[in-house]
Amino acid sequence: MRRLSFAIMALLATTGPTFAHAHLHASIPAADSSGPAPSELALNFSEALEPKFTTVEVTDAMGTRVDTANLHVVGGDAAHVAIGLKSLQTGVYRVVWHATAVDTHKTDGHFTFTVTAAAAQGISVQHPWARATSPSQSVGGAFLSLTNTGAADSLVSASSPDADRVELHQTVEQNGVMKMLPIPKLPLATGQTVELKPGSYHLMILGLKHPLTPGTSFPVTLNFDEAAPVTVSVDVTTAGASGPGMAHGAMDHGTMNHGSMPMTTTTP
Repeated sequence: MRRLSFAIMALLATTGPTFAHAHLHASIPAADSSGPAPSELALNFSEALEPKFTTVEVTDAMGTRVDTANLHVVGGDAAHVAIGLKSLQTGVYRVVWHATAVDTHKTDGHFTFTVTAAAAQGISVQHPWARATSPSQSVGGAFLSLTNTGAADSLVSASSPDADRVELHQTVEQNGVMKMLPIPKLPLATGQTVELKPGSYHLMILGLKHPLTPGTSFPVTLNFDEAAPVTVSVDVTTAGASGPGMAHGAMDHGTMNHGSMPMTTTTP
């Protein structure tokens, strides 16, 4: 009799309800992807969801929601949901989701995707990066390459929500002293690629609101004379880097004496 009781208990343990969590399997646009502006965001989960208790928010680099708040099931399969998107400009977008499965278990997560500049604009941005800064450092530098395949244009200003202001600068030698001087604009001729790099043109990040830590990123919006603004995600690498993912730079932005440099400040 005791063996029978144990057998029944074991059977009940193995045939009881199975609880599963809804994990995100895939999305369109995919996490960390770059491409043209989508009209909706599609999410594929491992388990069926309760749409009424599931939320998805898509925000731009400034934290403004750009989704249409109309989360809906796709094709009658509650594991597949989608949400409409407003007209997206070039830039980095953040997705935050909170999913409730049909068994009431909750999961959440987040990721980003990037909308690239339209080909008609003629401006493409490659390899945006920055050097890490110390906790006491309020100034940093950002670097990237700009290629213009359209009509003649100019980079005229930049901004970031992670700093008080961003200025266009050029490193020049004056009387044997290296100085970083502000410039009003950076011309981009048709067919030209201009590299912003240490010891040359660069973006001066002034009034950092937090240290730049290796392995993180922050948004910077670039403004042009003709092309629409482009927001890029700037990857932070080591303090002595000379390029994206590189170390041992010849000129460390953080070690130069900014206080002795003539600087004309303009609000981007």
